[in-house]
Amino acid sequence: MLGRCFRNERPQKSLRATNKAEDRSLSMGARARGTWFPPSGWRLALILCVSVLPGVFFLIEQGREQAAVRSYLESRDLLNLPLTKEAAIRVSEAVRQDFVVDPAKWRRFDVSRRPLLRHDTRWLLDAREGLCGEGTRVLVNLLNSLGFDATRVTLYDRHLRSSHTLVSLVIERREVFLNSINSSIEVTAFLNSHDVSTSDFKLLHYSDDMVQRRNVGKALASPGTAPSDPVQERFFEKFRLYSYEGIPATRFFNRLGLDWRVFNLSRPGPWVSRFAEKPMAIKALAALAIAALVDLVVLSWVWSRRRRERRREATDRPDGGTPRVGEAYRAYPAPENVPSGEP
Repeated sequence: MLGRCFRNERPQKSLRATNKAEDRSLSMGARARGTWFPPSGWRLALILCVSVLPGVFFLIEQGREQAAVRSYLESRDLLNLPLTKEAAIRVSEAVRQDFVVDPAKWRRFDVSRRPLLRHDTRWLLDAREGLCGEGTRVLVNLLNSLGFDATRVTLYDRHLRSSHTLVSLVIERREVFLNSINSSIEVTAFLNSHDVSTSDFKLLHYSDDMVQRRNVGKALASPGTAPSDPVQERFFEKFRLYSYEGIPATRFFNRLGLDWRVFNLSRPGPWVSRFAEKPMAIKALAALAIAALVDLVVLSWVWSRRRRERRREATDRPDGGTPRVGEAYRAYPAPENVPSGEP
């Protein structure tokens, strides 16, 4: 009898030890899993905050760019100007005087190392070096901050190569061109003295309306709005086509190695023109969008992980679900009078 009790007690003690060890391993595994993954509480909040830091950084940089634009206008006494062509010409003259367009005199600007979104206005106002594209970016941001409706226009030659970039203004519902930097004096004087716009380019537009096609044909056959002079003839002989570059699709295709040309003949909206010339704002929007996507993935993963943990805890409880190993044995101990099988 005593031997039978000892023999029946040994399995009970071993099962208790096994269950205690299992409980310790489960608790240690849960603590190990709960250290960072799945995150909870302040750890999850920390991950979400870190994900938006790049977007916040670019937003701060965009604010510094706005401060640099205002500082430049104040230093040149260009604030509170009327929304007229003469005021816009005054701003362009100040930028042309301050910027260096001779590559031999450049110290910081390098054409071969220009980023995809180009340098921001703050960097350009600090370096004051560049070509017509950089001058156009500065002018668009300066004029838009003064209340103008300004956007970028790229002019192409007969071989569909980009030859010059300048500014398109809408003043009193009328479009006029404003010249940028890195251009000849006669072209600047011609654009300042004549109201040249995209309507002066003799482009063929298809229409299903016969009357509209007839009117377009008459307009193309008639002289341009600017008086006929040698400078005008040379200007339109050199620049045959225009494209609004609020969304520079051609530049993106070229960066991908594709020799494609995309010509935007419709003027973009004011918000597109403002946003397109702010690379820091574009980076901030992209960074915040990526952060939102990452946060969504993390939250979905945490939610699914915790859901699986709850299901596993429900099945591991002794009072419900599938019992753990040895739980049924502990609930129903072996009877004392069972023969041991030994003589």
